[in-house]
This record gives sequence, C-alpha cells and structure tokens, in this order.
Amino acid sequence: MAPQSSALVWRAHYALNTTRSHFINLCDRWRDPNAAQFFRVLGAGGYDPDAHIDVLPQQRLVYVCVPKCASTTIKAALAAVAGRSVPPHRLHARRHTGLAAPRHVGMSTFYRLVTSPGTLRFSFVRNPYARLFSAWADKYRDKPLVLGDSFIDQYLKYRRDDGRLKPSSAPRRGGWRGGCGHKCRNGRYW
Repeated sequence: MAPQSSALVWRAHYALNTTRSHFINLCDRWRDPNAAQFFRVLGAGGYDPDAHIDVLPQQRLVYVCVPKCASTTIKAALAAVAGRSVPPHRLHARRHTGLAAPRHVGMSTFYRLVTSPGTLRFSFVRNPYARLFSAWADKYRDKPLVLGDSFIDQYLKYRRDDGRLKPSSAPRRGGWRGGCGHKCRNGRYW
C-alpha cells in the first residue's frame, strides 16, 4: 500500500473511532451516571483530561502525561506496547501511536479502568526548576524573537499585552527571564 493511501486509511480509521466514541459517550451519560459524574469532576476547573491522559484499555494502562517529564520517551514505549513503531515527531499525535484519550475509550470504560485495582495508573515527574528550564530551552533559547513560530508569537503577544514590549525595545532572542515568566503564566504546560 502506498504511503499516501496508508495515511488516508489511518485518518479514516481515526475519524470513525472518534464518531463511535461520541455515540458511546452519549449513551454512557444515561446508562452510567457515576461514570458521567466522574468525567465531569475530572474536567472541572479547566483541566482537559483528553489532552494529558493516555489510555491502553487492553493492557489496562493509564498514563497521566506531565509535559517536559520524559513524555516523549514514555509515549514511544507505550506505542511499542500497542504494537506501533512511531517516528519521534509523531509521538504526540494519538492517531499514530495507538494510544487513546479518555473520551475515545468511553466514559464507562475509562471509569472502570481508573477505579480498578488491576489497572496500572502512572505518571512521571521531575524537579520543577529543571522542568521549567527544559521548557524554556526547548521553546525559546537561541531563537530569534520574530513572528512565525507559534510559541514566539504567543510570547510576544504576552509581552505586548503586559505593556513591557515596545517596538524600540523588542528583545532579539528569547531570554530566560522573559521566557520563564511567560511559561509560568501560560497554562498550556502548567
């Protein structure tokens, strides 16, 4: 099968699974009120469980991803457990890895998995200062502060909105002090 048609098959498979999961979750809201309530509480306060929780139901694994804490390495290992060999630049796209978001496995299935003593639920953490430095180094260090990179664009908008960026005083590179403050205020990773 040609690479382009293979990608088309994977996209169609992913779209069908997403549609199926919407239907399953709609049914689960009525059939399993405990699971629906659990899912509502999990998403309360602005936390999106689908963004940072990966599920392998057949292997009874639930991974809570903490960005900048070995998540790429862990996702590679989990993809291998799921029988997939994925290039590093695609490890954070579930359609390539075989990992599922909580909503993709269904509310009831996810609820049973996380409450079961037989499920391995895990995460990986690291020193918060090392994590913050890693985020800054990955997104800002030695990068020119010009529009075109989504992280740089967001940082420059933050500086403009904060009143600290004037056209004549625009920094040329992503410095630790400014980038660190932006990362701490930006809820995407924290």
